[in-house]
Amino acid sequence: MNNTNNIGEIKHPDIQQHSMVKSIILHLLPGMLILIFIIIAAPLLEKQNYPLMVTILLAIVFISIPFELGYMLYQGKKESGKSENKNI
Repeated sequence: MNNTNNIGEIKHPDIQQHSMVKSIILHLLPGMLILIFIIIAAPLLEKQNYPLMVTILLAIVFISIPFELGYMLYQGKKESGKSENKNI
């Protein structure tokens, strides 16, 4: 059985490709959440004399990482019924 296509990618029979719209949303949503956080938090932190880089780092730690890990855990739970990411 041939598990490759014309460009050499390995196809897994259990993996379903999501739509183009979902790909775009999953690509842009973390960035939009980070932007919203920065727009809200930057003026507050600037009043406390913190540089903009601190706001960006806080956005990554408190918005980007939890969102991406949470989505992966959600997908793992949807696949296996458990909150794990080894099947993703």
